[in-house]
Amino acid sequence: MIVEPGAFRTDFFNEQTSHPVSDIEIDEYKQKREKLHDNAVSWHQNNQEICKTRQGLMTAITAPHPPLPLVGNTAVDAIDKYLNERCLEFDAWREVSVKHGF
Repeated sequence: MIVEPGAFRTDFFNEQTSHPVSDIEIDEYKQKREKLHDNAVSWHQNNQEICKTRQGLMTAITAPHPPLPLVGNTAVDAIDKYLNERCLEFDAWREVSVKHGF
C-alpha cells in the first residue's frame, strides 16, 4: 500500500508563528507573492487532523483488500476530475478502437 496523505494540522503555514511573510514588497512579484500568501493561509485553515488520518490508515490496513494507493482528501477532487476526463475520452474513441482492432 502506498499512502499519500494531505496536509496535517500543524503550525507550518501559520503566518503568526512559523510562516511569516516578509515586509519587503517588489512590484514585479506582488501578484505571485499574494497568491503564495493566500495559498499558505488556506492550507493552514484547511489541514486535516492526524486522528482522522490514523483512523483512515487503520481502516485501510485492516481491510481484506487494501488499496494500492491511499490518497489524502486534498487529492480526491483532482483524481476524480482526471479519471472522469479519461473515461470520457475513452468512451468517445471506444468505437474506433473496437471497429478498427486497435
